[in-house]
Amino acid sequence: MNTAALPMPFNSAQLEILRLFAEGVNDEDMKQLRQILIDFRFNRVTALADKILDEKGWTAKDLAKNAQKIKRATYRAKIIHDAK
Repeated sequence: MNTAALPMPFNSAQLEILRLFAEGVNDEDMKQLRQILIDFRFNRVTALADKILDEKGWTAKDLAKNAQKIKRATYRAKIIHDAK
């Protein structure tokens, strides 16, 4: 694959994914790739959250207690729907 012809620079991960798709991916493989990417993102977010909790010295109990204090906003679409 000639990367010089691409209009914008891609990083190595993007190029690898483009190469994979250039070979062709069937529906089952696509489902598998989506799940891999979802798992990858989940693991990154979880690791970041764990790092922040460690830095703050919070436990799971602290997090649950603080979550109870958060007042959730009413879903805007419901408010608009109810106003009609």
